[in-house]
Amino acid sequence: MAETLEDRLSARLTAPAAEQVDVVVGTSADSDRAAAIVSLINEAYGYGRESKGGVLRRLTAGDARSGANRVLHLALAQCDGGTEVVGCCSSTLCTGWTPWGCGHWGLMAVRPDMQGRGIASALAAAAEARLAAAGCHSVQIEYEYLGDAYSDRLFLWYESSAGFHCSQGKPRAGCHQFRRCRKRLEPAPGEKGSAAASLPRVLPLCQLM
Repeated sequence: MAETLEDRLSARLTAPAAEQVDVVVGTSADSDRAAAIVSLINEAYGYGRESKGGVLRRLTAGDARSGANRVLHLALAQCDGGTEVVGCCSSTLCTGWTPWGCGHWGLMAVRPDMQGRGIASALAAAAEARLAAAGCHSVQIEYEYLGDAYSDRLFLWYESSAGFHCSQGKPRAGCHQFRRCRKRLEPAPGEKGSAAASLPRVLPLCQLM
């Protein structure tokens, strides 16, 4: 029987127990960490994905707490005797490009020397818990599949481990696809009725940027 993509990569994706990290919503109180966050993001993406100004705007948005549309989640760990940011991701209630009630998370980045320890999963769980608590019934992510080994890892993590589904089906070997994936969110404990009813009906345009 031909070896499948899952067979080839499952051993490589078996991670040890999650690193002991605290995942928090970043606020302006974390402004002194902005440069480190920019470095973490751009190193993970391999190009200038984010600027210090962009990170500071995301952190300031977190000051609104439950009233914020988009926030930046930070994974904090004790490293070399101090607390450092070892990962981050954003979560957004209303994006302007997803259906009403479908939240979004993205900008996922984990420091290279801390990858494979469950930190990305902890960040995703925190983002999805926030979206569900705000009334989102589903969540969307996007990524580029380039047909290489790294893309295979992304495919297995997003569309197997993280539970997302893409209507395009499995990618073909060697293909290049922009994949838009969604999954249902479990309602927050105690939530009744229409989940989307609790979402803000009007959001200033600047909150969607």
